[in-house]
Amino acid sequence: MWRKYFFLLMVCGVATPWAHGAIPGDVKSPLMWLRTDAVDQTLPDGEYQWFNLVDPENKVYDYRDGKLKDPVTRGSINTYNFNPGIPFYSTDPWSVDVKGVDLTQMTVFGVYGFKQTENYNNMMLYKVEGEKGVLLTRNKLFHTIQDEASTSFGFEGFISNSTKDDIARVKIIAYERATTPDYSIWASKDTKIDLGTALKRNGDLGDYMVQDPKAQTQGYLSELIAYGRVLEESDRQVVETYLAFRYGITLKGTYMTRWKDKIDMAGGENRVVAYGRDDKSAFRQLSSTTSYEEGVYGLDDSYYNHSSLNKSSEYNLLVAGLTDAADLVDSCYVVIGDNGQGTKPTQLAAQATAEEIKEYKATYHYMPREWKVQTINVDPEVSNTLELGYNMTEDAIFGYYLDEAGGQSRGIYLVVSPDPNAKFEASNTDLVYYPVSSLDAERMKAIFSGVKWSNPTMKFTFAYKGEPNPDYKPAFVLGDKENELFVPDKNLKVVDDMEIKPVDDKVEDVKNESAFKWFMFADPKNGSKQFTIRVEMDEPEPVSFLVFDMKGRFVSEVSMRPDRGESEKVVKVPAIGVYVVDMITKKSRNTFSGKILVK
Repeated sequence: MWRKYFFLLMVCGVATPWAHGAIPGDVKSPLMWLRTDAVDQTLPDGEYQWFNLVDPENKVYDYRDGKLKDPVTRGSINTYNFNPGIPFYSTDPWSVDVKGVDLTQMTVFGVYGFKQTENYNNMMLYKVEGEKGVLLTRNKLFHTIQDEASTSFGFEGFISNSTKDDIARVKIIAYERATTPDYSIWASKDTKIDLGTALKRNGDLGDYMVQDPKAQTQGYLSELIAYGRVLEESDRQVVETYLAFRYGITLKGTYMTRWKDKIDMAGGENRVVAYGRDDKSAFRQLSSTTSYEEGVYGLDDSYYNHSSLNKSSEYNLLVAGLTDAADLVDSCYVVIGDNGQGTKPTQLAAQATAEEIKEYKATYHYMPREWKVQTINVDPEVSNTLELGYNMTEDAIFGYYLDEAGGQSRGIYLVVSPDPNAKFEASNTDLVYYPVSSLDAERMKAIFSGVKWSNPTMKFTFAYKGEPNPDYKPAFVLGDKENELFVPDKNLKVVDDMEIKPVDDKVEDVKNESAFKWFMFADPKNGSKQFTIRVEMDEPEPVSFLVFDMKGRFVSEVSMRPDRGESEKVVKVPAIGVYVVDMITKKSRNTFSGKILVK
C-alpha cells in the first residue's frame, strides 16, 4: 500500500515547474509556494499579486464564486526588508488548492505582518480543508471536527515562535503535522487552504470567528510554503533561514546556509540582516535592513514612503548592501547582527571645563552597539554600502554632527575592525575609519560607500568626533512621547469593545515547562567514530539533534521520541575530534548546545 501512495505523489509532482529555477532554501518538493510580487517587474509602483511558484496555473481564488483574486496596487501593500506583502483579512474568503495529497502530514511556513493595534495571538491565519482539516491562529491549533477540537499543542501541531525581538509585527510562523496519512486512492484529491479566514463550512469551527472578535485578521501575507511531509529539522531550519534573510526577521534558533553549514551568531544575534545571492535558495538580496524599527511608530513599511526603488525608510537605523548595486557571485552571503547594546555614545558632562570640552572634541566617541559581520564565499574586494538613520540614534545625537546645508559630514564615521574580538578605542591602530560619503537629507541618512570586508568575520560600529552643529533640530528623539510619529490607520477596522493592549510576543502555549537532562558520552569500546546521546524528560516530547564540526559544517542529524519511550540514540561521525551538537525540542522549539570529544 505504501508503494501505491508513493506512486501517487510522484505522478502529482511531475508537472511542477520549479525544475527551471530555485525553491525555498533548496529544500525539495514543496506542494505550494505563494509569494507576493509585482505583476509587471518593470512597474514597481504598479500592481501586485500572489503567485504560486510551484504551479503558476493554480492561483488564489474566491471560494464563493470561483473568481481569481484581483491584483492590488502598490499603495495597498506593505514591504518588509524591501519585499512586498499583500493584505488579507478575516472577511476575505480566499482559497488555494493543494493538489495530490490530503495534508495529514505537512510542514507549512508563513511570513505574516500584523497591524500594530491588531497584534493578537489568536488572529486567524489559515484553515486546511481536507479529510482531517485544521484551523490555525497565531498560537492555537483547532481540529475542524467539533468532537476533536483542541487548543493544546502537541507533536501533531505547533507554532515556531521564531522572532526574537520583543516587538515585532512581522513573523515566521511554522506549523507541523504528523498524523497518520490516508493511503487510500482518495488521498489524491485536492486539499484547500483558506487564507486568513474561518468562514463557516460544514463541520468546521467557523463559530470561533463570531465568538471571538479579536480573531479577526488584519495583516499582510508575504510568503506561504507548504510541504506534504514533516521536514527534517535541518531542512526546516534552512527554510526558516531563507525566510529570515529575505524579510529581515531575527530568528530565535539556528541559522543555516543552504548547504547546512551553521552560521555562528554569537555576539551578533540581534536585528539580523543579510544580503547576497543564492540561486538554488531563491535568495537574491542586494540591500537589506531589519523589518523591526528602532522605535515603534506604527509604521508598516520599510520602503522610503515616496519611492519603491529599494530606498530605505528614515526609520531604519542600519541598511547594508552592495555599492552601486554590484552583483555577487552565486552562493554568497553577508550576514550582520548587533550585540544588543544602545546607540548613545559617550556624551560630554553638563558641567565640563574648557579643557574637558577641548579634549572631548578631539576624541572619537564610539557607539556601544557593535555589529558583527560574517561573509560567506564573498570576494573581499567587493564594495559595500551602509546607511545610518541618524535620527534613530538615542537622543538623535549624530544629527548634530551633520551639516545638511553643506552636504558634508562634520565628524561622523563608520569604524571597522578586522578583528572581531578587538575593542573600539583610539589606541587600536588596526581600526579603519570611513567618513560619510554622502548625505540624503530628505531620508535623514548618512551613507558610507566603498566599505571592504577584508576578513570572513569582522565587526563595526559608528563614532563621532569634532564640533557639533548647534543649529541642528532633530525631527524627533527616541523615547520622546510628544514627538512620536504614530499615525493611526484611518481605514483600520476596530471591533467594538476590543481591548487594545501592548504587543505580546511571548506565547504561553509553547513555553517549555518540562524539566529534562541530556547527556552525551563517547565509548571507544563500543566502536570509534560514534557517541551516544541520552535524554531524560519529566514531560517527554520529540527532539532532534544536529551535529556540526568545529567549523560549523553540518555532519549529521538524528531524531528521538522520548514521548514513546525512546531515551538513547547512537550518532556516527566521519572522524575522531570535537563536535558541536544542537538539541532542538520539537514541541517548545528550544535549542540547547553542547560539545563532545569523539576519540
